[in-house]
Amino acid sequence: MKAQEQKRVGATHRTNGKSPIEMITAERQAQLAMGYNAAHDDQHSAGELAAAAACFALGSTQVRSAEATGEVRNLWPAEWPTEILGTNTRMRQLVVAGALIAAEIERLQRAHFAAIDAAQQSTLDTLEF
Repeated sequence: MKAQEQKRVGATHRTNGKSPIEMITAERQAQLAMGYNAAHDDQHSAGELAAAAACFALGSTQVRSAEATGEVRNLWPAEWPTEILGTNTRMRQLVVAGALIAAEIERLQRAHFAAIDAAQQSTLDTLEF
C-alpha cells in the first residue's frame, strides 16, 4: 500500500469497541476498496503479501536468522515503500498484518481452486465420447 493511503486509512480506523477480528476485517475491506483486490494480489505470488504481513507483525522490515550466524534478512517486498511500516501505531501494524495474511490466504485459495479447475478441464479434454 502507498504510504499516503495507509495514513488515511489509519486515521479512520479507531478501535471503537471493535474486536480484533472486526478490525482486521475492516482493514481488509478498506484494502479492497483501495484497489488491492484479487487481480492485484494475484500478482504477488512470490510471498510478498506474507512477507509484508510478517514485517508488520514484527514491526520491522528485517529479521535476524535463527542460524548461528544471526544474519539479518530484509523481508520487506522491494517494490513497497518502507515508510508505511513506521507511520502506524503498534496496534495498527498488527491489524494490517492480519489483513495482509487474509489477503495471502485468499490468494492461495484462488490458486488452489484454479489448479483444481485446470486439472478437471484437462481430464475432460482427454476424454473421448
